[in-house]
This record gives sequence, structure tokens and C-alpha cells, in this order.
Amino acid sequence: MSKRGRIGIDGVEELMRAVQGFERGGPQVAARALNKTAGNARTEAVRLLRQLLNLKAKDIRSGLSIHRANPKSLRAAVIARGKRGVPLAKYPVRPGRPNPKRPPAKGVSVQIKRFGGSKVVKGAFVSKMKSGHTGVYRRQGAKRLPIKELYGPNFVQYLDGGRVRRKLDRLIGRRLEHNLRHEINWQIQKQFNQIKGAR
Repeated sequence: MSKRGRIGIDGVEELMRAVQGFERGGPQVAARALNKTAGNARTEAVRLLRQLLNLKAKDIRSGLSIHRANPKSLRAAVIARGKRGVPLAKYPVRPGRPNPKRPPAKGVSVQIKRFGGSKVVKGAFVSKMKSGHTGVYRRQGAKRLPIKELYGPNFVQYLDGGRVRRKLDRLIGRRLEHNLRHEINWQIQKQFNQIKGAR
């Protein structure tokens, strides 16, 4: 993996050897197998991260994008988007609602890890913007403004190593083989039907 927070799914030479028997459609077969595997990997990444982090599946999924392969570029990837993590307000926080008349004196309590205690973010407060967005913020200085929204950990650290990455690598190996076999069988059936229909 050349970039941080990126799980590459490729193996061009092996894929092309597997589909070399096709006169047409070989690269398309390989691209479809890669893209299905990338989707499998993102689904599994969401499941694994939910075991660690106190987040909803949709909030994790929104932070993971897929770079899709195509017949001319047989490389797919699951990518942790952006430099920031998920907004802190997506985690269980206390207080959970804004109270402009009485901001918390100690800050905001947040539980990021699914198992473990809460952490108090000193000086933080929950506020609702004019846009309707509610977040956890902290002032940048002694004055009332400006304020900055706070975020949880970036998924990059989980995709770059550790238990989550090892499990994803194993899953990718299994699913790529399965998906490639499925796409080859589909392509064979498609070509057979075309030949049969031409007679």
C-alpha cells in the first residue's frame, strides 16, 4: 500500500492469467471481480470498526470510499477519506444537546471506544449552528469566537496496521478468488449463449 489509509486490491498479472482464455471481456471480468472485492472489504471494515468504536455503521461507511477498477486500470482500493475522523458529536457525548444558557463547566464527556471509559474533553461544548448542524466545539482563544469543531480518530490508523488490517487482508484474498471464479463462470455462460444464439 503506497498511501496511508488505503487498502489496495490488485494483482494484475495473476488476474490476467486467470482470464487469458477469453478472446474478449477478460479485463472486464477482472475489473468486476476487483470491484466486488472492494465492496466486500468496505463492508467488513465497517463491521470490524464497529466492534471497536462507538459509532453507527452509516457514520463509519461515510468515511470509507471505494476507488473502482476499470478494464484499463485493474486496481481497486478502500480509502479512508479526509484528514479528519468522524465528528465527535456522532459518538455518545454528554451533554447530548446544546445548552447555550449553561455551558458545561468541565467540558464534554465522550466515549469513543466501545469498550472502555469516557473521556472528558476540557473546554468543549455542544452547539447547534444556523445550518442545523449540531457538533462538539471548542473556542480557539479567550474570546467567544472563533470556535472549531472537534473530531474523533481517523480511520487511517486502523487501515494501516493492526488487527483490523490483518483481517481485511485475509478477507480480500478469499473474496477475490471467489469473485473472480464467479465472474469467469458468468462470462463463460454469456459467451456460450452468444455462440448458441448466433447459430
